[in-house]
Amino acid sequence: MALLRCVLLTLALCIVDAARVCERLYKCSRPLEQYEFTAMGSDALINLSQERVLDDFCGQVPTLEQCVHRLTASCAHPSVRNEVDSTVEVSKYMCSLKGRSQLLSLGDSACALDNTLLTAMSARIQDCFLTFTTHLQRLMQHAAHRGTHPSPAQTCPHTVMLRECLSQQTEDTCGPEFKTFLLDVFNLSASRIFEPLGCTQQARHSKRLVTRALNLQEQLRR
Repeated sequence: MALLRCVLLTLALCIVDAARVCERLYKCSRPLEQYEFTAMGSDALINLSQERVLDDFCGQVPTLEQCVHRLTASCAHPSVRNEVDSTVEVSKYMCSLKGRSQLLSLGDSACALDNTLLTAMSARIQDCFLTFTTHLQRLMQHAAHRGTHPSPAQTCPHTVMLRECLSQQTEDTCGPEFKTFLLDVFNLSASRIFEPLGCTQQARHSKRLVTRALNLQEQLRR
């Protein structure tokens, strides 16, 4: 999934050899490529909001899960395992009763009827991630100069701001259906995505964490 990979690359966890060493594990998700699921673009979600397409997609998920379970031990890179495990978890959620209901509801959203809105939402989502990665890279650079790593107190507020940015931008552009689905997927994946930052519980006390992040941004500018 592109959104997951974006964060993982920002954390510098995907090293050059990861794709080669874990190639067999990556191939587990290859059957999903026909749905453009691994790209996880907004247009792919609209496509999956068609019941026939979603049924076909869900028919592939048990094979994906079995493949990942069989090959996980062969991959020594936590970042790759996290990404593939998240793909499995999100796939299973999308095919659950709740996930199916929410995904099918996207077909009735404003963005399903207006490709311009869909493109705008995709751009806004990318802006959310760009802002997040910029701040995170800045924190990592400042810490590197001191020979340390950013602490959870520094990084976790930015994960909360990312979540709130995604929430606001999707709802403002495409409506509550997209917001609900995207946040469910985000929350489902967050513990794995942000584990290297020590932010598995980043959703708690979000207002306090956002305030801390804004203060940190001001300090970094000085």
